[in-house]
Order: sequence, then structure tokens, then C-alpha cells
Amino acid sequence: MPDCVPQPDSEFDACQNDFAEYVDGNMAAPGLAIGGLDALNAARTACEASCPAHVTAQPAHN
Repeated sequence: MPDCVPQPDSEFDACQNDFAEYVDGNMAAPGLAIGGLDALNAARTACEASCPAHVTAQPAHN
């Protein structure tokens, strides 16, 4: 399943944002209740906060 995670990071961010927006607008379809996105949103916030350090730590690609 090499294509399951979009790359580069900008495409991954767009994908997770689209997913979160869809689920937020359609919470009944996957069986979520109010607050059902709290864990997802907390993980997205942590990811966004740690991403700059991750990118900085990567070796330069030519």
C-alpha cells in the first residue's frame, strides 16, 4: 500500500484536512457523536506543531 499516504507533505496536509472536514460535516455516516473528532483534531494539532522541526531535521535533497 505505498500510495495510501499522499506525498509530499502539502498533499498529506490537504488530504487530512479534506478528510476531517468531510467527517465533521457527516458525523452520522461513520457513527460519530459530538466530540467524535476531538482525538483527530488533537492529533492534527500535534502534527502541525511538530512538522517544522521534522522538516528542518531532514537532509537536504538536491
